Amino acid sequence: LRATAVGAARTAEELGKAFPEYRLIDSSGDHVVPEIGSQAVLVVATPGGEPVATGGYAAAALLDADLMLARPELRTAEDTLRRWFQVSALVRPEGRIVVAGNAAHPVVQALIRSDPAGFASRELLERLAAHLPPAWPVAEISGEPTAVTAFLERLTLPAAAELLGPMPVFPPNAPGEQTIRAIVRIPPGGLRPLAAALKSAAAASSAAKVPALYTVSINPINFR
Repeated sequence: LRATAVGAARTAEELGKAFPEYRLIDSSGDHVVPEIGSQAVLVVATPGGEPVATGGYAAAALLDADLMLARPELRTAEDTLRRWFQVSALVRPEGRIVVAGNAAHPVVQALIRSDPAGFASRELLERLAAHLPPAWPVAEISGEPTAVTAFLERLTLPAAAELLGPMPVFPPNAPGEQTIRAIVRIPPGGLRPLAAALKSAAAASSAAKVPALYTVSINPINFR
């Protein structure tokens, strides 16, 4: 058996043993280092915790690329590429960047070619074909089953809208507590009528004194 990722602490430990002549800086977890000087050091950082180096880094190694791209979230690809470009911006112009992952992956190729616009165009076309946000506006209604069901009974959707669910959300938020979720999506250009329908249903639920044990989100960032 072999661990698929050893973590920042273990990586720092292994690099420290491999290069004992260099000072090692661990910028992760609760001890993020905001900036370092221009001295020759090794830095191990988790995403978002990379210190700014005076004059830029001589090189950067992006580890666990395949694991970062395998997360089951809609925004995994764009979020990973954004983080990689942030690291790239910290490397001096003549520096080197190494990606420990599949070089044929579209996200890795976008990094190699420095092509965020091309990546975004392809991503948008794929989401348009799959009816996913932001190409298709999406609303998420989630919460306690009775409250969500009552809200949906008062929701009059535009003709072009699609209702998916409601379905249970797993795992539950707490032992013995069940949450359900419904997804509403609508073709491009339908956001205003969808928002109006959701607002009307919320007002009707409030007037009927339905317990507000639900939330309504439009194009949620962490949609999955």
